[in-house]
Amino acid sequence: MKTEQLHQTFEQSDYGQLLQTRTRFNDFKPDWTTTEQWCGLLGDDVNNLGHMPYTLSLAERFTEVQGIESTDLHVTAITHDWGEAIIGDIALPSKSEAGETAERFAYKRIARELLGEDYKALSKIVMPILFDKSVPEADMFRSIEYVGYCSTALKAGR
Repeated sequence: MKTEQLHQTFEQSDYGQLLQTRTRFNDFKPDWTTTEQWCGLLGDDVNNLGHMPYTLSLAERFTEVQGIESTDLHVTAITHDWGEAIIGDIALPSKSEAGETAERFAYKRIARELLGEDYKALSKIVMPILFDKSVPEADMFRSIEYVGYCSTALKAGR
């Protein structure tokens, strides 16, 4: 599966357009700050749609530095927050088992709508990495996400 094609399909959908208007890290965002100001100040990682290509770039650098080939990590990075178009962004400290279940179902629903039967192949790649903590790629992906959190926090600190 090509990451560019997956992102373009999502970005052009109503789901992608919705995420373009939403921000992340809203616990820290002043009420008077617009989406444009927030994203302009802190970059793509704070925009719900921009976060996925940002995470893909981190995943590409991660796999390069590690000397591994992992299109599965790249595909996960570019699609991992699709479900948030339905359930919204849940901050890491607030995540629960119920929230994870809702996100899993929302992800599959969106993937099915956008990709038809190809959603099964995508889900087979992404679901274990996002929701099965026992696969090695799950730890790798969490590491990639944590680098993103820390990078954005450092930008905010500056």
